[in-house]
Formats: sequence, C-alpha cells, structure tokens
Amino acid sequence: MLFMSLLLLPLSALTARHTTFVVAGGTPDMLPAISPLFSFNTTVEWGLSRHLPYVQNHLAVLKAGVMPLSCIKEARDFNLDPSDFEVYKVTYRDCDRPWYFCRHKSAKIDGRNMRIAFGRFPVAMRELVKHIIVLKGSDMPGLAGKNILDTIVIADNYFKLYIFAHEIAHSIDRHIPVPGVNLTFQGGLSLSPKWQDEVNKDKATPTEYARRNWSENLAEAGVVALFDMVVPGGLKTVNANYRDYETFRAYYGDIIQPRKKLKCTNRVPDSPLVNLNDMSNVVTPADDTKLGVDITMDSGEDFENATYVLPVSL
Repeated sequence: MLFMSLLLLPLSALTARHTTFVVAGGTPDMLPAISPLFSFNTTVEWGLSRHLPYVQNHLAVLKAGVMPLSCIKEARDFNLDPSDFEVYKVTYRDCDRPWYFCRHKSAKIDGRNMRIAFGRFPVAMRELVKHIIVLKGSDMPGLAGKNILDTIVIADNYFKLYIFAHEIAHSIDRHIPVPGVNLTFQGGLSLSPKWQDEVNKDKATPTEYARRNWSENLAEAGVVALFDMVVPGGLKTVNANYRDYETFRAYYGDIIQPRKKLKCTNRVPDSPLVNLNDMSNVVTPADDTKLGVDITMDSGEDFENATYVLPVSL
C-alpha cells in the first residue's frame, strides 16, 4: 500500500485494489510537482464553494432499517453496524431519479450538508455516482474518502468539495468514452497512451501525489480543471505553470461545466434497497414502497480508490 504527504495539501490518494501502472508510457513521477503547489484546502476549496451553483432538491428520511446494499457493505467493511445509519432520499430538480445517501448517526455532517454539497456539482458529474456515505473520521483513521464502484465514502472531518471532485473524476475516467480509449473498471483515459503522452509533454504534475500513478494523476487534474472551469479567471489566477487540466477539459468539459447539461439521462444503477430485518427482501429503489419505507419529511469487478490524509511534510 502506498502513502504520500503533500506540501500545502494534506491529501494523498491511492488505488487500494487493482492499481495499474502502464510501463510502456512511463509513470507520472518523471515530472516534478508544480511549484508553488496548489492549495486544495484553501484556494481550490474556496473557489469551488463560491462559484459552483446550487441545485434545488427535496430530502426525505427513510424508515429505520431500510438501506442500499452498497451502504450495508461499506458499513460492515468499516466494522460498523448498519442499523446505526440514517438513510436519505434526495431528489434534485434536474433529475427524476433520487439518490440515496447514508450517514452514520454520530457523523458531524448531516443530511442537509450532504444534499447541498453534492448538489453543487453538475448533473453530468452527479449521475455517475450511486450513493454518498458519510462516516465519522474516527471510524476511518487517516482516510478522507474512497470511491468503490461509484459509491463515494467520505469522512466527516474531510467533507470537502475538492475531495468529492477528485473521487467523481475517477468515475468520469471509468464511464465517459474517449475516442480510441477502452473503458475498464480501473479507468479509461488515464490508463491510455493518449493521456500519458499529454502528461509527459507538460513541465509538472498538479500535486505531489499526482506523480504516483496515472489514475490519480487524472483525478487530481480533474479537480484543477473544475476549478479552472468555474472560477472567474481560471487557473491563471493561481498558477499558470500547469497545462494538463486543459486535456481533461478537452475530453470532459461538457461533463464538468455547470448547467451545460440540464437533465440527467445516464444515471449509473443504484444498488438495491434492503430491509435489514429481512435481507432476502431486496427491491430496486424505484419500488421502495414495497418495503414499507414510511418516508418522513426532513425539516430543513471490484474497483476501489481510497483517499488518505497524512500530516503535511515540510
């Protein structure tokens, strides 16, 4: 397992399963990290939070004991009891199909925070995500988040837009076709000579961690590309010495541009809803009433990418 500390950005990420290195194209560590480094925790997070538009939504709380299967799996993977979770059904104005969010009852982030943060992203990004899960930071020591088969798990103490953007970029890489590139569970463009050749033409990588492997290199570029897309003046207001975000924008610009796509059309399939008292009673989310969900209104091939947070190394 690989670990890395980042200057100014206490974030590193790794593919915990199915890490793939393409020897023929070299590796991103042939380039240095950009200097000065981007500050994802301050500059990038501030830019995204200030300029990503918000999509109106409707939140409902599901009856205790009803949960998406992916949430049950992740709860157990972290040695948590699925009955200690709340499940929210969130419907955004730009998509008829709702998303199901799962939150550990002790997490500092509540359903309102979850629906607002996720609703900041363009629908073309959101529709590539199955579920959002928030856990206590103490239950995921050192871990900020992970993307496993398009279900994103985030620690409450690292509930940041740039971490969402990084994890969604992995799903973009896996799902969005690029001419001449084969899509796999491990990624598409990031593992192709097309991306690697463009990276090797550059002078630096966007972060120190982006030097680790091609998948993480593209995901970090995705965060920078989104910042450049939505913040007036773009990347030039921060650092003009990095260009591979332009390659990301060239292939995925329609995905990350707010309001470019007005309605969802390609939602990835949700995991089925399950009644914890009867695990054999599995239905699709569209049939959630068959479980006696009793919705109440709120007032207000295995693939995994894990994002680790380590102390800053000076």
